[in-house]
Amino acid sequence: MADWLVVGTVAQRRAVEAFAQVVRAAGQSVELRWSEADAGGERVCSFAQPLQLCETPGDLWLPVVWTAKGPLYAEVIGREGEGYRQPIHLRDEQRQPLYALARHCLVTQFAPPVPTGVYLVQFALTGSDLQLGQIWPFPAEPALASLGVQQPDLFLCHWLCLNGTPILDLKIAPLVTA
Repeated sequence: MADWLVVGTVAQRRAVEAFAQVVRAAGQSVELRWSEADAGGERVCSFAQPLQLCETPGDLWLPVVWTAKGPLYAEVIGREGEGYRQPIHLRDEQRQPLYALARHCLVTQFAPPVPTGVYLVQFALTGSDLQLGQIWPFPAEPALASLGVQQPDLFLCHWLCLNGTPILDLKIAPLVTA
């Protein structure tokens, strides 16, 4: 049995294969399975060692850019109509537990160190209740919201991580926050 089972659509093949290279470089095994279509676009990948996930994945994503020095947390992405929007502003008392949960899940899922790359932690937030949905081990569709908004965007972050290039900070473009 592989450490990771990754199920992805053919359209996601490059991103899934890049993720598989990162996991293999970390000394873990990966089994890849391809499908022409997925369940409503929601299920991109499943772990061979499943995390405890809620029934409804949620419509918010916390991007975690795991660098050689540790995690950088980007602004939350939310679903907006047929697309996605970044930033979604959360209060500090909402962000801090989310950061701690994301870090804990990634550290316990991997034998240290966590492979560098971009992870999207999907979650739901109801009042003060935080429900973890799933963890996407590469910049999936919601990462499109970072294009032209975050510097560097999540796709470039993933590429930089795969190449071992340092990322010092994540910034939201000034016009977006104004």
